[in-house]
Amino acid sequence: MKSKFCGAGHRTKKHPFLTQLFNFIFLSGAGHRLLIIPFVFHFNLDGLRYDTLKKNLEAGRLPNIQKYLVDEGAWYHRAVTVFPSVSTSAYASFYTGLPPAESGVPFLEWYDRRTHKVTGYLSLGGKKKLGRDLRGPTLFEELAPYGTAAIYNPFERGAQIKIPKKFPWRVSWETGVLHDGTALDRNALRKFTKLLQRPVDDWPHFISTALFSTDYLGHHDGPQSGAIDDNLQKFDLFLGELMQMLIQKGLSDQTYLLITSDHGMHATQKHFNLKKRLKKAGFTSKDFYLSNRGVSTNFLYLLGDKKEGLIETLQQQPEIEWLAIRDGTETRILAVSGAPNAVVDAVFQLQHIFDDERSGDILIQLKPPWLFRKDKNGTHGSLSDEDMQIVFMMRGPRVQPGPRGFARSTEVYSLIHSWFSEEK
Repeated sequence: MKSKFCGAGHRTKKHPFLTQLFNFIFLSGAGHRLLIIPFVFHFNLDGLRYDTLKKNLEAGRLPNIQKYLVDEGAWYHRAVTVFPSVSTSAYASFYTGLPPAESGVPFLEWYDRRTHKVTGYLSLGGKKKLGRDLRGPTLFEELAPYGTAAIYNPFERGAQIKIPKKFPWRVSWETGVLHDGTALDRNALRKFTKLLQRPVDDWPHFISTALFSTDYLGHHDGPQSGAIDDNLQKFDLFLGELMQMLIQKGLSDQTYLLITSDHGMHATQKHFNLKKRLKKAGFTSKDFYLSNRGVSTNFLYLLGDKKEGLIETLQQQPEIEWLAIRDGTETRILAVSGAPNAVVDAVFQLQHIFDDERSGDILIQLKPPWLFRKDKNGTHGSLSDEDMQIVFMMRGPRVQPGPRGFARSTEVYSLIHSWFSEEK
């Protein structure tokens, strides 16, 4: 069987197993060490809260996650995502190792002050825009010699296999019209399973799968919805089947599993139309641009000379919790009806929020239960513990089992890299 992925002398085109055996027998005695290329499967459960996973584990509803990732793996109990806690910036941190201020993706969209154009990533052309704007190489590009695949991943630049290849009309119908949020995970996991139905020689060694059902259900039904618990149990069943397949093929000791979430979520129901409020106060579109995303944090871009007037007006809005303001090379924090939550990493995150010129000039944090743009039963984007704390657990041949403490989402990048550079 001809292998589709080979490079750096690690795999041959016809008989990779025989070649590895040959190298082990003849080269190990000459002072060489055999490099066994692992399989790394990353599943990101978009929007899954840390406490939701913990609650279901403690209730005994997730026996496979308990066995393979808690008992036999490692679990970070204080892992945090980037701020603002939104998917685009978080995924960029996974696959470039860079925070929003350095990745080129500071938020869900950004306003170009020179061209007066908006680049929005949650659109039909969003993936291409993300690939264009990303600074630095991606994991997919750097791991290309081993074979890479991106399944429903908003970041796929450099991936050799990109799924889906065309717009997913069926899934869009099931979620958008039938409101079946579980269809997102069901379809993605079906694509993953189909990929592993190939001969092992043709498996990509790095597969990243984005699972969006939890995020959909949290926005639609609320972050504590029983539907999220049910969906998590379905993932647990899938994980058990995957592990049994790997064990049967003798690959469980050659495979790393990485389970993450990109952000959490908090309950919210009230829409705050800040743009309308500012225009009522006498400001016009010539004075500012306000990001148009339905989360609890947004950037405001200053276009004129009314900075202090806008700040004074923002401070008068009871729906706003606090403001972060670009002040030269510094970040100034103004409490309105509250202060930034003392989440682990808050000081570090806020210090760098304006380092990228693509960021706005004022970051606005609403207090619960308010959000921008439209009504939802749950949202994210804030610096609250509910939004910032994420799931981060793993298992594999070199993973020392046991609980772990603090980690940032940016560490996913270096962690996966380390697994591909280990010699046995």
